Amino acid sequence: MSGIRRGLLTRLPALAVGAVACVGMLAALGPVAPARADGGGGSLPPAAARAVREAKARKDPARLAAAAKAARPVVEPVAPAAARSAEPDGLVASGVWGSSPWEYRVENGQRVLTLHAGTLGKTLPPGDWYSGDSVADMLPDKGSGLSVIRIDPGVAAAYGYHLFAGLSSLLRIEGGGNFDVSKVTSTFGMFEDDVALRSVDVGDWDMSNVTNTAAMFKNCRSLRSLDVGNWNTSNVFQTGYGGEDQYDRGDGQYNEADPEHATRGMFENDSMLTFLDVGRWDVKNLYNAAGMFRGDTSLQYLDVRDWNTHRLTYTAHMFEHDAMLDNLDPRGWDLSNILGMAYTFRDCGSLKSITLSHQANQQTAFDSMVYMFADDASLVNVDMDHDYFASLEAFGHMFANDPALVSVNMSHTSWQSGYRMDYMFAGDRSLTDVSFRGETPWMGDGIYPPDSSKHMFDGDSSLTYLDLSTFSRTDSWENPPYSHAPSEGMFAGATSLHTLVLPRIAYRWMANSGLPDVPAAGSRVPGSSQVVASSRWVALNGSAKGSMYTSQQLMDMGLRPETTVYQWDMRDA
Repeated sequence: MSGIRRGLLTRLPALAVGAVACVGMLAALGPVAPARADGGGGSLPPAAARAVREAKARKDPARLAAAAKAARPVVEPVAPAAARSAEPDGLVASGVWGSSPWEYRVENGQRVLTLHAGTLGKTLPPGDWYSGDSVADMLPDKGSGLSVIRIDPGVAAAYGYHLFAGLSSLLRIEGGGNFDVSKVTSTFGMFEDDVALRSVDVGDWDMSNVTNTAAMFKNCRSLRSLDVGNWNTSNVFQTGYGGEDQYDRGDGQYNEADPEHATRGMFENDSMLTFLDVGRWDVKNLYNAAGMFRGDTSLQYLDVRDWNTHRLTYTAHMFEHDAMLDNLDPRGWDLSNILGMAYTFRDCGSLKSITLSHQANQQTAFDSMVYMFADDASLVNVDMDHDYFASLEAFGHMFANDPALVSVNMSHTSWQSGYRMDYMFAGDRSLTDVSFRGETPWMGDGIYPPDSSKHMFDGDSSLTYLDLSTFSRTDSWENPPYSHAPSEGMFAGATSLHTLVLPRIAYRWMANSGLPDVPAAGSRVPGSSQVVASSRWVALNGSAKGSMYTSQQLMDMGLRPETTVYQWDMRDA
């Protein structure tokens, strides 16, 4: 029997179990009902239903399980009676917008705008996609009472910029599938701040000429389903921007209410969405995705693993606050052009593991990773199997406050100019395994010494071994005297740390680092069967081999003769 056949036979039981489980999940979902155009009744979102069908066709149990989990039947109420006004039915206003006639009427207590065949808005000069009027500009009440937009067949858009934005009472758009956007180059903010909008049919839109979709559905927090899976996004250059990205050095967490720190993500703050089908999107031209899915707190399924990201440059805040997202897999992403990933995966409370491993041997131009994985309550391991980050400078708070984090693999990661490490692993009380390499091809034997390492391992009470030998550099300016980097509290609370590898110039960041005292003789050594022999560290190699030091003496020590391994003085119990 061939090796291939043997391999298939050994995998058949596992596949069968997976298939049975998936069938059970699908059965639990019940029949797939078509979505109602008005958002009423029970339905399975079309995009979710399609993803389930595709996963079944691919015989992919993992993808099917994730799709089935997210694809819960949606029950959307029709407008409650309280939302209807007492004003009599009849015409409020009418006119022609561009070449499209329109009427604004009261129907059954709700204000309804009907758009008839024609082209909305004026034709703009080439490249001018942001100066057109919006629905709110056109209506006498500025859209404050608008509940329903009805689009007849034959209606086209001259532009999309903020076209339907700021309509706070808009509940639904009927006939969205009739809307022709084939000439539109920007849908920036098209439905932004439509906080009551529950449904809009955009599934068959021709998006082939669109380059900018930033903030398109931002703050549409009542949307429960959105079918965008068939969109042609091959020319999309921007799905978001803004926030603290490559310029954020982690000096302190910014105020999210400050407009200067706002992002303009395409689906940002769509807090009722559970499912988005973007797995087949062609994003080969995507440059800026900052804030794209930020604040989608109910989002459970998002397949981005096959995205072609070779032009992607900014992902700041891209998945921040996505508390339910647990299946994120960007391991195939090409990050060779990335400049900023600050806050990208911050506060993803269900995310357990993440791998960024595709890119190697590239001189990437990273600048900031501050808060990149911070506040991820369930995150257990991170594998950054990259080779070289040429310009990475700031990664303060990068893994801060991740209480379940056990392992961080940076053993294949090199930096040339990293300098901000403050609070990098602070509060990671389960962390036991963190590895650095730091070697750079032409800059000697390691990265620049950090300019700040304050509270870098503060509170990491499970950490027993730490190799910081790469935090060095062999050139003339390493010799004393040289100013000390701020390092207050660097090891505060790292009470289990019993083995420490320090480079020659560790004095640059050891002073005031708060290295805990060695426990009293007879104390159990964490993670071993040994006990403490004396309250001292002992050098295990080099010219100082056998010499013993207190924690304070290690912190006060100047230039070492060589990289040295220090360990608590131990003996067998």
